[in-house]
Amino acid sequence: MPNKFEVEVRLADNQVKVVTVIVEKQQRPKPYFGGFRNNRSGVTFHHAFTQTDQIANYHPDKLERQVQTYQYKTKSTRMMREFGCQMERSGLFIDTRDDKIIYPKKYFSSGMWTKQREETTLYIQCRVRGWFARKRAYALRKLRFEKNAELLAR
Repeated sequence: MPNKFEVEVRLADNQVKVVTVIVEKQQRPKPYFGGFRNNRSGVTFHHAFTQTDQIANYHPDKLERQVQTYQYKTKSTRMMREFGCQMERSGLFIDTRDDKIIYPKKYFSSGMWTKQREETTLYIQCRVRGWFARKRAYALRKLRFEKNAELLAR
């Protein structure tokens, strides 16, 4: 781009005025605020933020209770089996051949649940400790067998 060039401006009364525009080139490189920088060729493509004048946006501090509190929403779920029930009445026949009768099970309290959980935990621990013991016994037997084989070889 040249350092200066002339522009023809047409005025309101159809006169042409020639204006000389002097170009001032920036001495330092444009700051990089983001965009895309090609690592292979070194070409930098800037965001529009760096290419346009920006107006400062005013963001006041929001210290009100309305802004600081969060509105919780609850959502209920309806199970499929709950809204699929229909009672028999006069004038309405319901086929009951494929129905299943479900009987309630024994009440299961939190104490019973804790007791079952402890029993299951002890069972698992017992089995794992037995496994570790069998592994160690096998390793010791193997070591003893190797020592005996070495002594007999002498």
